[in-house]
Amino acid sequence: MKDDPSQVSQAVRKLRLALGESQQAFAYRMKAAVRTIARWETTRPPKGKVLNDLRILASDDHQWELAQMFSDALADELGSGHQDERAFHTAIDDIGHHLDLARDATLVDDHVKTIAMLEYVIEETNKLRREHTLMMLPTSAPAPTISPTFAIRGFDGS
Repeated sequence: MKDDPSQVSQAVRKLRLALGESQQAFAYRMKAAVRTIARWETTRPPKGKVLNDLRILASDDHQWELAQMFSDALADELGSGHQDERAFHTAIDDIGHHLDLARDATLVDDHVKTIAMLEYVIEETNKLRREHTLMMLPTSAPAPTISPTFAIRGFDGS
C-alpha cells in the first residue's frame, strides 16, 4: 500500500519536533534549505536518499513508527523489487525496539522480561544473519550466530 504523501510530511514534522529542533536547526542537520524542510512538512514530502536518511535518524532516536513510515515510503518509491530490503530494515527496527524494551525492563529489575527480550533479539539477529549470508554466499556455508549465553545483574538463569 502506498503511503499518503501527507502522512510522510506529517512524519517529517513529528521527527523534527521529537528531536526538539526548529526548522532551521533541522535544515542544518539534513543539509537542506529551511524552505525545503517547510515543503517536506507541508506540500512535497521527501524522496529517495532523504527518506533513508530520515529512517536512520528516526531509528537512532528510537522513533520506531516514524522509521517504519520512512522505510515504507522509500520501498514504495523503489517498487516491489526491493521487498527484501524493506523486510530487512523492518526487522532491524523491530530488533532496536525490543532492545529498548529490554533496557526499560532492566531499569525496573524485571529480569524475566529482560531475558525474554534479549532472547528475541538474539533469535531475530541470527535469522537476519542467516538470510543475508545465504543471499551473499554462492555456497551453503553455515551463517554465523550469536551465542545466547549472557548474564544480567544478579540473574543466574535458574
